[in-house]
Amino acid sequence: MQLLEPESGHLESPFVKSKWDLVCAGDIAIRQGDPEYIWSASLYFARVIPTDAYRWLELSFFQPIGQRRHPYAPHSLEEMSQADVAVSNTLGIFQVAFGPVAIDDEDFDALAVRWGDLFAKGVNGQIRYPSGLPLSK
Repeated sequence: MQLLEPESGHLESPFVKSKWDLVCAGDIAIRQGDPEYIWSASLYFARVIPTDAYRWLELSFFQPIGQRRHPYAPHSLEEMSQADVAVSNTLGIFQVAFGPVAIDDEDFDALAVRWGDLFAKGVNGQIRYPSGLPLSK
């Protein structure tokens, strides 16, 4: 988990294109050994619309085209500028594979079930590249 700390004392969200007000970011992942696969998602504490409340959100990405395509999908993005483009109206290298979905308060149970199922699949070596992206909510 990474708290976005300002150097100047004034925090400016790195999500400039999408205009999300992002406060904190992290990720969650399942690493499967055989066959090797990593399924991950970004976690953001943000306000998507200025009139909304701040919420914890789960969001994952995929790269539909390109010579250096990311080997796993869905996956998290560490580079904030790439995530910002993906959630904005701007065309970029990455697209949203899942989300954003709220994962706090009344939505936590859905997160626990979703990632519990993924954990069980990972233990049994059943995680594979999805047949279609983006994933449905």
